[in-house]
Amino acid sequence: MPTQHPDPADRMIDYAGQILLLAKRLEKEGPMPDTLRDLRTIARDLKRCSEIWQDVYHPGMLPVVVPPAVPYLPRRGLAMFAAEEPPRVAQFWKAYEALSAALGGDVVEPLNHSHDATCIAINFSQLYEVWADSDLPIVEKDALQADLKKSVRRPLLARNLSLSSRLTGKSTRCWLFEKS
Repeated sequence: MPTQHPDPADRMIDYAGQILLLAKRLEKEGPMPDTLRDLRTIARDLKRCSEIWQDVYHPGMLPVVVPPAVPYLPRRGLAMFAAEEPPRVAQFWKAYEALSAALGGDVVEPLNHSHDATCIAINFSQLYEVWADSDLPIVEKDALQADLKKSVRRPLLARNLSLSSRLTGKSTRCWLFEKS
């Protein structure tokens, strides 16, 4: 994993560049003028700090404490840092965790059909049956599925994927999410 420059002034410029890239990505996702303005202000201030640093400290002189180099954030890491989970999606994941805990028993993750430990495969027919029997408020399925495409905490990997269920041993249509 590449790390940023060891010189603090260069590191601040790297941070500013990452923030500007994040602002460009967010700009494509929709109008968030306050957030974008704040991110650009932070980037501009970091560049100013870098200039001040270079004026105060010459190359051979470093302060007593230099922060360690921080690895670049992956694309998903930047998205997770800046994006907020849609309310329906947050409600869904809370319900999913509560339903999984309530079903419990000997089966670990009783609603996850995936054999892959890094994924969650959800069959919505089964999930809504369990959800309907609970006391939890139910989210309308079509609206939820539209919002799940924007899931940040657990990004959507595939929709209506036919896979061999670890729970039933049969082919099952599931939505596949990355585990956080």
